[in-house]
Amino acid sequence: MTAPGWPATFADALDLLDDLIPTATKQYLRSLAESDLDREQWGLGLAIRSELGLWRDDAPLTRWFVARGFDKGEEMSVELVRAYWRRLHGLKPAPEPYRESGMTGNWERGTGN
Repeated sequence: MTAPGWPATFADALDLLDDLIPTATKQYLRSLAESDLDREQWGLGLAIRSELGLWRDDAPLTRWFVARGFDKGEEMSVELVRAYWRRLHGLKPAPEPYRESGMTGNWERGTGN
C-alpha cells in the first residue's frame, strides 16, 4: 500500500476490498449473477473508484491499470468488481486483467475475449 493508503497492485486492491466492503454489500454481491455485475458501475464501482484513487492519474493502482491498457476508471473498477465477485464465490481467480491496444470490453490475458 502507498500513501494515502491506496493499493499499488490488483492483488493488493482485492485484499483491501475485503476490509472496505461491508458485510451486507458482500451478501448482495453473492446474490448477483456474474452477468449482473455491469450494473454496479455507478454504485459499488463508483465507491471503489473513490476509495482506491482510480480517479487520479498519479494513484498507484491507476498507473498499474494504465500499464495494462486501461484508461478509464470505470473500466478499472468493473475489473475489480468482477474479480472480487469471483473471490466471494470461491471461484478460481481470473488472470489479472489487461487490454490490447484499441480494444474495448473486458479482455483477459490469453483468452482474446
